[in-house]
Parts: sequence; structure tokens; C-alpha cells
Amino acid sequence: MRYNVEEYISENPMAWELFQSFTKQAIGAGRRRIGAKMIAERIRWETYLRKTGDFKFNNNYTAGMARKFMAENPQFGDIFQTRGADNAAEAFAKASPKAAEIRARKAER
Repeated sequence: MRYNVEEYISENPMAWELFQSFTKQAIGAGRRRIGAKMIAERIRWETYLRKTGDFKFNNNYTAGMARKFMAENPQFGDIFQTRGADNAAEAFAKASPKAAEIRARKAER
């Protein structure tokens, strides 16, 4: 079963903001490989500490967010290791017209 990560993000923008922020923080600390599940657990931890209401991060979208991050940030390469796709960014771009559009714009720059 495929989960629509774009729909989840539109309904839970904080999840995507935190995923990007924590991923970039790890990259800034010099990490070359990051576990998407580690980022998901950090989101859980931070939102638990902040007591952000009923927000709960759904594991079903972790891989999709990792692929989306790589598609929208090709400068970081394959920062996440993914299964089932030789090139995770391309796989996401094929699955998401919005990601393909973003990637095409970045390639033009």
C-alpha cells in the first residue's frame, strides 16, 4: 500500500517542517548518512516535550518524507538510505508531480 506523503504533509505541515529542520541540523553537524526513522523519533521526542496537542507523527510517511527531502534537496545526495528504489529522489519525483516540478526548477538554476 502506498501512502500519499503530500496529503499527509498538507494536513500536518509541522511534521514536514520538523523533518526538514532536523535533517538539515544533522547535515550541518557533518553527518553524511541519516536514518529517517531517527528523524521521526526526534520529531516525536520534541513534540512530546513541547506538548503540542494531539499531534502524532505517523511512521507510514517516514520513507516518503526521506524521498521527498532528497528530491527537493539534490545537493545533499542520497543522505537517506532507502529500500526498493535505486534512486530515491527519482522514485519520489515519479510518484509526485509536485516534487518533479520542484526538481526541474532547481535543475534550471
